[in-house]
Amino acid sequence: MPLKTLVVLTLALAASGPAELFAAGDKARGRRYFDEGVELYRRGDFADALSALTKSITEDSGFLPAHAVRAQVRHALGDETGKDADLKQGLRISSLRHPEDAVARGNARLLAGDLQKARKDFEQALKMDPSNADAFLGRGRAYRSAGDLVKAYKDFTAALKLDPNLLLARYNRAYALYELGKKDKIIEDLTRTLQDNPRFYLPYGLLGVLFAERGDTDRALKAYSKAILLNTDYAYGYLGRAAVRLKLGDAKLAFNDFDEAVRASPDDYAPYYNRAEARYRRGDREAALPDYKKIIDLRLDWPPAGLTVGDRLMEYGHYEEALRLYSKSLSIAASSQVSGANRWLEKALLKRAAAYQSLREDPRAMKDLNEAVRLSSTSVEALTARGQLTLRMGGDVRKAEDDLHRALRLDPEFAAALVARGSLRARLGKTEEALKDFTAAIESAPEYADAFNNRGALFANALKDFDRAVEDISRAVELDEGNAGYHLNLAAARIQRRDYWKAVESAGTALKLKAGPEQCLLLLSQAQFLLGDRVKAVESLEAALGKNPRSTALHTMLGSFRLRTREFPKAVSDLNQALSLDSRSVRALVYRGLAYGGQGEYKKALKDFERAAGIDAKAADPRAYACQTYRLMGRSKDAVRYCNYALDIDGQHANALANRGLAYLALKEYAQAARDLAEANRDGAPSAALALARSVAHAGARQYKESDAAYREGMLIDYQARLADIHFGEASDSKKEYPNLIEPFDDILTQDTEIPESHLVRGNALSNAGHYDRAIQEYTRAIEIDGNLAAAYLDRGLALIEQQSYDSAEHDLRRAIDLDVKGPQANIALLTMLTARKRYSEGLKSAAEAVRLYPKSPEVFIKAGNLRYFLNDSVKAEENFELALKNDRAHAGAHNGIGLCRFVRKEHKPAIESFSRAIVLRPDSDRFYRNRASAYVNMGDYANAAKDYKMALDVNQDPEMVEEYRKLILNAQSRIVEEAAPEEKTKDKKRR
Repeated sequence: MPLKTLVVLTLALAASGPAELFAAGDKARGRRYFDEGVELYRRGDFADALSALTKSITEDSGFLPAHAVRAQVRHALGDETGKDADLKQGLRISSLRHPEDAVARGNARLLAGDLQKARKDFEQALKMDPSNADAFLGRGRAYRSAGDLVKAYKDFTAALKLDPNLLLARYNRAYALYELGKKDKIIEDLTRTLQDNPRFYLPYGLLGVLFAERGDTDRALKAYSKAILLNTDYAYGYLGRAAVRLKLGDAKLAFNDFDEAVRASPDDYAPYYNRAEARYRRGDREAALPDYKKIIDLRLDWPPAGLTVGDRLMEYGHYEEALRLYSKSLSIAASSQVSGANRWLEKALLKRAAAYQSLREDPRAMKDLNEAVRLSSTSVEALTARGQLTLRMGGDVRKAEDDLHRALRLDPEFAAALVARGSLRARLGKTEEALKDFTAAIESAPEYADAFNNRGALFANALKDFDRAVEDISRAVELDEGNAGYHLNLAAARIQRRDYWKAVESAGTALKLKAGPEQCLLLLSQAQFLLGDRVKAVESLEAALGKNPRSTALHTMLGSFRLRTREFPKAVSDLNQALSLDSRSVRALVYRGLAYGGQGEYKKALKDFERAAGIDAKAADPRAYACQTYRLMGRSKDAVRYCNYALDIDGQHANALANRGLAYLALKEYAQAARDLAEANRDGAPSAALALARSVAHAGARQYKESDAAYREGMLIDYQARLADIHFGEASDSKKEYPNLIEPFDDILTQDTEIPESHLVRGNALSNAGHYDRAIQEYTRAIEIDGNLAAAYLDRGLALIEQQSYDSAEHDLRRAIDLDVKGPQANIALLTMLTARKRYSEGLKSAAEAVRLYPKSPEVFIKAGNLRYFLNDSVKAEENFELALKNDRAHAGAHNGIGLCRFVRKEHKPAIESFSRAIVLRPDSDRFYRNRASAYVNMGDYANAAKDYKMALDVNQDPEMVEEYRKLILNAQSRIVEEAAPEEKTKDKKRR
């Protein structure tokens, strides 16, 4: 921190009262008092000088030089009100009959900040009297204030040669040497000054600074304390001592000193500034805020302090107060004659422009940035900020690009310019170039949060790499935890990565940090909905609508929720409300079209999709969903045509690819259908239904090997999958199961009986229908044709496991592993089988090998976790389940496994949380409800346990399980009654 923020060593502050003028008396006596006061002032005896000068003015109130000198004294004692009154009188000096008159007026102008005119007055005095020491002292102070320290030093030295007893000159020379960095030469001047006048407290203040910088805290404390003893109203002595005490860890005494500084100089910004900064750096942000706000209305004479406080207020979100302070600092910098004032002027313009942008006053911000560029055409910061704002205002892209290129020619590693250019390139679709810019910014400035945030957004929006997006934006949040926008972006990226729990956390944090409440609540409700908490999701949206009932986005989101819960009439109503507010909302039209389609009102749906496409010619969704609608209407050729329109806009649109694939399947163009469905699976979320549909398409194209692989892919996603189609995110409209869809290919399969994979396809259909004996016959026939067909052994092994023929299954699975080391499915199946046979130790060896071979397979880690769990090593088991989640955040089995590990450790609340996450992802699994019910039982929460057993019963209607679940429900209900009984007995006693 610059010296001036801690100690102003040319000034001393006190709380003297305002000047009071008396009637004229004896002028000769007044001159004697004046001469006495001047001499005392020159020696640093400010209190005595004030007394003498007041007597002089009492005797002769019209003697203007006395007012000019007393203004200096009052300023030194911190009496700014009294100083102002005297200064007005001192500035009235017009007749320069004597050198003392010119010196007095020069000092008054110096005090008023008019350095050039002050210097002319001192030079006029020197013309009249070249041996006037006071004139050299005054001109030296003017030079020092303007930053010309070498000339200042020469003038102070000249003054001392003329008058060695001019202690103010010696003290000021020491101060100039300090600012020149020649600190070793200061001690001599200070020591001599104190020898000549032990009551001159300012030299002790400078000694305190010197000792503190050297780390000599004991001597620093003594020096500051001596200065304070000599002047108990020496505010900057208290500030210096407070800084030393903070360094020593004595916060209580340090803040006592800060309070004393405020008491001593309540109208000066410096005590408030230093106390606020100390509180802020200690993490007490709320306590610091009142001091920062106080500075806005106080006398401010140093632009850096105003700019720093403005930055703090911006962090608090107090943009208007920050704007006022930046404007104040700008005014000071503009009128300052200090060396380097233009640099502070430029900084103030840049910062005020940022405040205007925060207040959405972009034209005013642009005016400031244009002025900053005019001041310095080589300012990298100003060029970058102007380029960024041009883009934000939707201005000329070429002008923005020119500014950013100019900035980067001046400094090729300037991170802010790299980020701005990267943002421009991303906007223009130049993804690879944008990525290079963001990466270069991170390499240039590894602590620059905005670079990580922007690169993360690029990964999410353009590259669909949500893992890297979350990683980058998380780093931005670490670097700047108070940035609400980063938390908001992180919530969006986590939703896209299906990490809904953490998305709720990020959106909640953004809301607390006062980000845009509408956007926060939109993301919060979306994450809550995807977590299955529909009640909270709707509550979040209703809270947002309470604040902004005319929000199209909020009504649209509510409509989309109704759509997903298949409440089509309510969805239409919500979306009608959205469209009444904005009839051109493409999203609302698309969602309403889907809602109409869900009700079977296909013509209305198509009308909405056509209208949305007409509004936004670059939107792929309206065409993709029109394709879906035509397909459901049985108009497959039209469906293909509209999907082509969508894919011309977005070649990786997963929904358009999926629907075109299904339309081609209906048109019996099997090879094309298979290609589209495979690509849809790569670009969208993995879907068991689409995998089965692709298996059918491959079979129709007589691509039996690929059909078998697609079938097993679907079984890995969901081993209970039967329907091979999609319908508004749910089951097939045709309701045809996989075996029924393979059946039409019997004639082809009969022709290809010598192709071993054809038997795999037939076997898969039989296995899917539960006909394991016949399926095994087909797999065996394939092995007879080709004894080295790994897929045949794998498929037969899976069917044998279903029959609990474990020895035969193990033989087949190990054979499949030998034949195809690269395929993880045989290893996964083997681990499942070894777990079922309780061969846990042997299974762990196989698991270790599988993990080595397939480090990114979540299923391998799941199986390894199961083995650890059954070996009673719940800690390492949980680690394996966590590794599965690292590869697939939405793996229900992994969350269930973590829940079981916590359950056996009797960590019931965390276990319930994990089981709940598993249920959200797989609400059709009865064992997840059952596990959560067990945790509720152990907590004594039988009501929730009974609810979960009922849910498990609803999901699994197998006769054996039905009876078991009914017993569990009855047991839970009976415990509820038992626990309620003592309470009823107590009530009975009271009634009696």
